[in-house]
Amino acid sequence: MWQDRLASDLANVDVARPESVTSALQAIELLKTDFVALVIRPKKYRQLLWLWVYTIVVVVVTYSLIGDESILSWCARNAHLGLISSLCNDTQGHLVRYIAFRYAAFGVLIGAALFGSLSSARAGFADPDAAGGMLTRPILRVVLSLAIAYVAAMLVASGKLSFNILGPDVSQDWLVPETKKDPGFRNAAALFGIGISAAIAAGHLFESPR
Repeated sequence: MWQDRLASDLANVDVARPESVTSALQAIELLKTDFVALVIRPKKYRQLLWLWVYTIVVVVVTYSLIGDESILSWCARNAHLGLISSLCNDTQGHLVRYIAFRYAAFGVLIGAALFGSLSSARAGFADPDAAGGMLTRPILRVVLSLAIAYVAAMLVASGKLSFNILGPDVSQDWLVPETKKDPGFRNAAALFGIGISAAIAAGHLFESPR
């Protein structure tokens, strides 16, 4: 269809006549406009819709794995096979009680989806797959983002790092402040912010020229 229309528009072009060349260029621009409106934009819309559907699904799966009442918590309470029970309990203790890592994971997933949406919105006719850095390699980007967020959260939880987010200080916290019992990092808003920041940082790494 599009090839036939282009061939029809250019069939009578006479390069020796400037007005013929100008008319052909105008026809090409009109064809590009129609192609973007009828092909590229609907394709981007479907990509972005599925991107957010997948993001929501993975957020739910993440909570079911490392939420307060999650599969990991159930395993830690009910597994009686020694090694499995110990592994579940240690992992749940680290990623739920010591670091409320689900919030950082939510930040990573939503941040990655936001970055992918913005990248897709900037894509033009000449590069309709400019969002491919996000849409074709989401797993690698999310893994890198989770690694960055985990390192930052571990440094805060261990008291090695503290910082300021729009006023409030983010630092190591305690389950029982009076007795300094069970330190960790359970500030949901700060962890979410770290997750989004990690996703944006990973996005810039993927988008940077090689």
